[in-house]
Amino acid sequence: MTRPPRAISVPRTTIAILAALAVALTCLIAVSAPAEAAPQRKVSLKTSATTVHVGSKVSLSGKVTRTKKRIKVRVQKQTGKKWRTVRTVRTQRTGTYKLSITLTAAGRTKFRVLAPKTGRLKAKASRTRTVTARPRPRATPAPKPPAPQPRTTLISRSPSGAGADGGSGFPAVAADGTWTAYVSDSSNLVTGATQAAGDVYATNNATGATVRVSRPPSGGYGSGRSEAPSISADGRWIAYRSRAMEMAAGGRGPDHFQVFLWDRENPDATQLISSKQPGWSSSHESGVPSISDDGNRVVWSTSATNLVDEDTGGRSNAFLWTRGEGVTVLTRASGGGSADGDSVNPVISGNGRFVAFTSSATNLLARESSATPSAYVIDLSAATTSPVLVSRAATGGQPDGDSAAESLSDDGRFITFSSSADDISAGHTGGHHDVFVWDRLAPSTAAVLVSRRMGGGAADERSRHGDISGDGRYVSYVSWASDIAPGDENGASDIFLWDRTSPAATSSLISAGAAGKAGNQQSGWYARTSRNGRHIVYTSYATDLVSGDDNRREDVFLWDRRR
Repeated sequence: MTRPPRAISVPRTTIAILAALAVALTCLIAVSAPAEAAPQRKVSLKTSATTVHVGSKVSLSGKVTRTKKRIKVRVQKQTGKKWRTVRTVRTQRTGTYKLSITLTAAGRTKFRVLAPKTGRLKAKASRTRTVTARPRPRATPAPKPPAPQPRTTLISRSPSGAGADGGSGFPAVAADGTWTAYVSDSSNLVTGATQAAGDVYATNNATGATVRVSRPPSGGYGSGRSEAPSISADGRWIAYRSRAMEMAAGGRGPDHFQVFLWDRENPDATQLISSKQPGWSSSHESGVPSISDDGNRVVWSTSATNLVDEDTGGRSNAFLWTRGEGVTVLTRASGGGSADGDSVNPVISGNGRFVAFTSSATNLLARESSATPSAYVIDLSAATTSPVLVSRAATGGQPDGDSAAESLSDDGRFITFSSSADDISAGHTGGHHDVFVWDRLAPSTAAVLVSRRMGGGAADERSRHGDISGDGRYVSYVSWASDIAPGDENGASDIFLWDRTSPAATSSLISAGAAGKAGNQQSGWYARTSRNGRHIVYTSYATDLVSGDDNRREDVFLWDRRR
């Protein structure tokens, strides 16, 4: 039989010691345990881009944790070793934030976001983010489309586009460039034409449609030649001269040139205007007419003695027809009475106020002048129509050569004339005619030489028939010179264009083919310019100005700058 284990007896002292050791161990464990950590928050930061151009915006966004209300956070950037606050932004209730900053300088910029200390939460900064700003590249301008090149169009052609079967000349262009009037000996310019004896035509420059202007009211053809048209600004009115008295209803008298006025809106009501009484012609031939922009005034010259009651002295004088008023004589002696020399080829300004003309009379001015033909201008609005000398020497007074008035700007300020005198302007040596422009508002200033050679000075041959644009900027003219513009190698007359705003610049060659060289035959005798100088009409025998011109006749061409 097994004996039960004997009980171990532990002394009380030992038990007390063990209890004390247990308490001490418990205290030691409590002391060595760490204290509870303070709550921590996190701050995140993202940028919308790491590289941008200077001047661009970059978006900064992120989130602040452990926040139950909106707080302000500071956006900082590093400057040297320090952080500088550049913006503050308030977070949403969820702790998110977002803002944009514009980078104004090139380089690298470090950003961070700093959340403030709140309660037991310490201030906390996000990680840094770097954004690089690069200089913005210069914008490359879009290439400009090539400037439209001038274009030359054949005007005197048949409805089918074939060349005219006769010569054409005396062109005139409407101020707005819409219509061209001219004379032609052709029989194929309009449908049904049968005569080729010199008629006036008008062509719509946009459509090419052509109408016969010199047409009797009864139809058919006139009994004599018609020529020298002058056209109003919008192309409605055309003044021309004709030997056919039947152009106007009831017209009768000698079969010499008379001046008629045609209305495109009423083509069968042509008026005889070189007449004192309706239907009766003047007693002598009438010169080339010139019409105002509105068609209400026409000037021409004639030695007729039956147009006005005053004694005209049997000389050629400049006459003015005004709608509703009739005919008046313009060229009178300064003290009254008739002029003692011929006055010819008057031209009227677009506004109908000024008339320039050529005269060899010595008594037009208060002081006696030379009998050498000179250019004058009259102001029709003045109380007395006393002429002013245009072709004056640079020092004032009569020049030492003959001169001829040729055109005026619309307001009559600028007047072109040609002269063989060598004392008109500096650098002009004379010996042949050259084209000049004179400023009526600066009468003491010398006229400017238009037909100058490349590099300056007078050209090596004569130039005539300067026609100034209505705005006074451009002058077209015909010249036989070979040193005015590059590409002129044909040894014949050509058409040139001069710009008054660049008086020393080289004139442009207008009567040129596609290669920029002068046509293979002569061009001229006349050229006419639209109001803004965009359109120029002229005549030429050249066959290489446009393709398909094989009629070997003098034709009318339209030059269009197209800009």
